Amino acid sequence: MLKFSTMKVYLTLLFPKTAASGATLERWLHKTGTELKAGDALLAFHANGRSETLPCAASGTLKVTLCREGEELPRGAGIAVLNSPEVQAREIEKRGLGKILTPDEYQDTLAHAEAASIRLPPEEL
Repeated sequence: MLKFSTMKVYLTLLFPKTAASGATLERWLHKTGTELKAGDALLAFHANGRSETLPCAASGTLKVTLCREGEELPRGAGIAVLNSPEVQAREIEKRGLGKILTPDEYQDTLAHAEAASIRLPPEEL
């Protein structure tokens, strides 16, 4: 009998390279800590004069959002980190929709996200 790994890994979800250029994040549709299924709407974005939603590429727990509402979503850029089953994460990575992080890369991502969220107005710099 085959055994499948139930180990979970950190998976950075990427904004699809096929998505419209100049897309802007309107809003996150879920808070961190939310358990998501593949296909659930993850975020709403605005591009080419209309609003759309981006489905979550994998199942897992939303751990970190890497973009803020109102920011541009560059094609191929990391947008969120999920804690996802390893087998599914490897498939997402093969399809170019995500990247599995090592524990050190995950810690670096957390530090970067935390630092990026602290933006003082110019008069306070």
